[in-house]
Amino acid sequence: MSSVIFFLLVYFFTFFPHANALPRGIHQWAQSDRLAVAARYTEGAPLLEPATYCMKTIDGRVGVEFSGGQYLLAQFMKLGVSQEYLPFIYRFFTFSLLFISLLVLANLMLKEEGWMHVILAFITIISTPVLFYYGYNFLPDAWALSLILLSLYFFHKGINKHIFIILILSGLAALTKTSAGIFFIALYGVFFLQNISKPSVRSIIASLFFVAIAGCIAYYDYTYVHLVNTELWSGVFMSRIVPITSWSEFTEVLDTSLRFKNEYASKVQRWLVIVLAITSFFALRKSSLKSEKIQFFILSALGLVSFILLFGPQFMHHDYYVLATIMPIAIYCTLLAFRFTLRYVHPVTSLFLLLLTSIVSFSNANSKYFARMSEEVNINGYTEYYPVKWLKNSHLILADFVPKDELVIVPYAPEHNHSLLYLHRRGFTFNTEEMGRKEGNPFDFYLTTQQPKYIVLRTEYKEQFAQDQPDFLSKSAILFSNADFILYTYGH
Repeated sequence: MSSVIFFLLVYFFTFFPHANALPRGIHQWAQSDRLAVAARYTEGAPLLEPATYCMKTIDGRVGVEFSGGQYLLAQFMKLGVSQEYLPFIYRFFTFSLLFISLLVLANLMLKEEGWMHVILAFITIISTPVLFYYGYNFLPDAWALSLILLSLYFFHKGINKHIFIILILSGLAALTKTSAGIFFIALYGVFFLQNISKPSVRSIIASLFFVAIAGCIAYYDYTYVHLVNTELWSGVFMSRIVPITSWSEFTEVLDTSLRFKNEYASKVQRWLVIVLAITSFFALRKSSLKSEKIQFFILSALGLVSFILLFGPQFMHHDYYVLATIMPIAIYCTLLAFRFTLRYVHPVTSLFLLLLTSIVSFSNANSKYFARMSEEVNINGYTEYYPVKWLKNSHLILADFVPKDELVIVPYAPEHNHSLLYLHRRGFTFNTEEMGRKEGNPFDFYLTTQQPKYIVLRTEYKEQFAQDQPDFLSKSAILFSNADFILYTYGH
């Protein structure tokens, strides 16, 4: 009952104001791309032919990690739910999955300490700012994290007994988000090490099952992600390795990534982790290398190092990369540390400290969430801008002027799908650099080849647009204008 109360508390006091909001705030770009995939599924896109509203490829098709979750949500919407509520359904599903997976894992590992300890530890962990924000959002990283947490639930209950469900859950996580493959491999690696000296029919079947799942993931990622993006020249989703090539680049990645330190965990949470780590060290110092948990930590650490070397630069600009890479092992270690430490602290004292920590953590995460949903987001003293107010109710205005099936162009928009989702239209977006090109201008190319008739220009770019595209204005007419945007029609 207490967990239900907390769920409702979080939902109505934190998430309700943006319950059905389209992507906004930090990383609204990546969020929009994933929501656009779900939106296209509701419009009839096949499961293995995901697409977005960005029409720079044939029918907007893209190569992207397995989107089965978005596809299932779309099928639910087709049961009669208005597409207007897709953001709410998507967000609610994401948070519910994360909430349940973390809660069942915390309950399993701390149930001997009592339900109050479980709930307070759970609140402290889920109130990590980056987890709180992306937990009610559109990125698949939160889904992958949830699946890994469920895998760890069965791992903690016994890897030999539950190896098949562990492989299914962690394999699905890796299929949903490639970076989660770290734990798919690490969990199987523990099973392999535990059974290598005493092989059995079950262990052989499990190994073949692992190979089969790994083969399916590799096949999908190569065929439906890499090849599709290569053949269609799609740049919506990344499908290539971006390795660290030098020590100086590594230190740059580390220094730049640390600007998110207050988003990964608050100061109170960081101190808590340090204290727990110190006390846990004494509990684990005599543990054997044959221990399942020690083997899991070592294999996960090796996997994390390998992933950082292959994709390190992504951590500089994408704080959500920690969700399916660092966060699973951090959460599991924290829960283990709670379990070890609480044995040596008086129950009343530990409850008081946990209560204080959970209140401070939740308060911080709550304020961080609203700050991250704003147009100006401050990250470690630096302000990042995510304009969205100019798009408010823009689809209602376009409904009076632009037929539903007509393509639109949005100049000076860096995101592929963000403005198009708000406009409820498919089309093309071009950033400031692209609009200013003197040669090979993509705006001119798509205007000529695809012949869209409507252009939605943010009003503040009116003068710059006149300088970049003087020929366009001589062949166009204004259908609508206000302080936010201007709607042009172009005569081909």
